[in-house]
Amino acid sequence: MGGAHAHNPWLVLLSIVVAITASYVALDSASRVTTSRYAAARLPRAKRTNARWYWLAGGAVAMGMGIWAMHFIGMLGFRYPTPLSYDVPITFLSLAIAIAASTFALAWVSSGPLGFSKLLFGGLTMGAGIAAMHYTGIAAMKMEPPIRYDPLLFALSILIAVTAAIAALWCAFKLRMETFSSAFWKKAGSAVVMGTAIYGMHYAGMAAADFAPGSVSATAPQRLNHTWLAITLGVLALLFLLATLTISAFDSYIAAQSLLHERERLARNSARPHDRARLGRRP
Repeated sequence: MGGAHAHNPWLVLLSIVVAITASYVALDSASRVTTSRYAAARLPRAKRTNARWYWLAGGAVAMGMGIWAMHFIGMLGFRYPTPLSYDVPITFLSLAIAIAASTFALAWVSSGPLGFSKLLFGGLTMGAGIAAMHYTGIAAMKMEPPIRYDPLLFALSILIAVTAAIAALWCAFKLRMETFSSAFWKKAGSAVVMGTAIYGMHYAGMAAADFAPGSVSATAPQRLNHTWLAITLGVLALLFLLATLTISAFDSYIAAQSLLHERERLARNSARPHDRARLGRRP
């Protein structure tokens, strides 16, 4: 980048924590969407619920907001010689792109078998969405003169985004039938890998940005402390993500208890005819 620029190390750390937490929520949401779909398929049509669609919507919002929050925290932690501001409509457009990409990813990975061509197409589409979110967020600064990008680093950031998306879809597919309790550490390890790729893409994209000497943000100045705004956003994002995980864990527990009670009921019903037959054979 033109000139000497840096990031607030504490906000970088916060963005990493948000990225990994959002990745875990994505994996867990994929499990809830898939198990809800299979559970509904076993029920009569009249008794089916929209649980799968609720989890798809909730998981996509949580995942998209988490990825976007990671990106925006990183942007707020970016140190630049002149004040930076962000165009609000463009910033919210980047959030909408993140949620749309997350919706596609969750729907794609829970829709059936995941062959190589399907995995590759899904990874390319989701990766393009993550990259679009990132560069739309940077465009919200409206720098004058405009930002130029190093071609190699720009291409590297896109490659990281696509690779991250492919890895995310693959992990989500492999762990889609696991519950919160049965695969916590598997999902945690996968979330670290996914989160690393997500924030790696962000900081690779920032490294690709070449700010012309003396360039300034053309958006209307905002009287906000960027550090406190980033901390507030990070805390709210983490609380929202943790609330999503808590609801998921409770829903998984209720589903497991319902399955256990159903099995016990079936076992009792299958035992009763046998007992009656045995009593009938007594002299």
